Amino acid sequence: MPIPTKKYRPYLLLLLCSMLWCSCVKDVDFSQAEDFRLEPVMEVSLVYFDLPASLIGEIPDNTTGYTVKDSTKIELFSEPFFDDNLQKATFTFEFTNTIERSFSANIILYNEANVPIDSIPISIEASSGIPIKVTSIVTYNEADIQTIKNMESLEVVLSLDSGTPNLQPDSEGVLDLRSAGTFFMSIDDK
Repeated sequence: MPIPTKKYRPYLLLLLCSMLWCSCVKDVDFSQAEDFRLEPVMEVSLVYFDLPASLIGEIPDNTTGYTVKDSTKIELFSEPFFDDNLQKATFTFEFTNTIERSFSANIILYNEANVPIDSIPISIEASSGIPIKVTSIVTYNEADIQTIKNMESLEVVLSLDSGTPNLQPDSEGVLDLRSAGTFFMSIDDK
């Protein structure tokens, strides 16, 4: 049986209008846009290398020690964006040693004039057949973030500590370094 739509049309129209008239609408507060803030986190790889024991073994009489250096330019901080918005930074340095000798590492941060502005010493024990992992995490909060904002380059100074065994060109093992920087930003509309 068909429903007579002409008969109910005024009632449906009245019901529809009353629903639109009485429906709840939340007021939109456009002033919230003034308090807008983004807090992105960026993670970048800094320095990495693999130093095989066989390479150290090519150095005659390496029982007295040996030093290698590796550096990288950090160009992130030359941008005004970072200077204005960087709130916190964390550096993570992870060494894995499978060489039967101990090492000393010194991570040095330099400013634009190539003057050291911070130093991070790390000791790495000798392996006795199992990998030795050493992780160093350094955090720069708001109080000392200016150190990072002034950083232009980073250098890893790695020293083979004096000791035995004397490594040979056929010696086994490797020293790995993996490092990353995590940068916490705060971007607001002010």
